[in-house]
Amino acid sequence: MVKQIRRNKLSKIIDEKISFEYGKRIQPWKTLKIDWNYCMEEMKGMMIFTDGSKMDGRVGCAFVIFYNERELDYRKFRLNESSTVFTAEVIAIQQAIQYIRANDLGEVNIISDSRSALMALSAV
Repeated sequence: MVKQIRRNKLSKIIDEKISFEYGKRIQPWKTLKIDWNYCMEEMKGMMIFTDGSKMDGRVGCAFVIFYNERELDYRKFRLNESSTVFTAEVIAIQQAIQYIRANDLGEVNIISDSRSALMALSAV
């Protein structure tokens, strides 16, 4: 049963599983610029923490939203088994950005433990 179908630049989500077979190209000038830095300060305001993982052949990612240290919402996604941890980390960040845009949240800090994903996104 198909619960949700959402099409974006990297993926098509069906039953919260992500397939890269439906990707389409986006012109560079239509993309969102992402700057990153190390977060060592006290965390206040709107924060979204992202993570991706692979365990026992299963791959997934998630994000959780906090406002002034209070949990507001979260989302989790199952990816196909051939996905890598790097892919899961990037998809978690991508889904967080889509959530921010869909809910018009304004200024939000996205926190990720994946330096490689942040570096790859900043190069886009």
